[in-house]
Amino acid sequence: MFYQWNDSMSVGVALIDNDHKALIHLINRLHESVSAENAYDVLDDLLSRLIDYIDIHFTREARIMDACDY
Repeated sequence: MFYQWNDSMSVGVALIDNDHKALIHLINRLHESVSAENAYDVLDDLLSRLIDYIDIHFTREARIMDACDY
């Protein structure tokens, strides 16, 4: 495992923490795929999913921060 979630990473907002856990999961899958011999057939899909999820996540974070006048 490349990254492992731990409580020190928590921001105290379950929705955002769950997003971060999902991002860590995708990063770990990407790392495993790069390390595997026949990985290149899944890399394109994983990178696309990671990019899409990052976009969703940061949009959500920005909206929450705006709502809190942060």
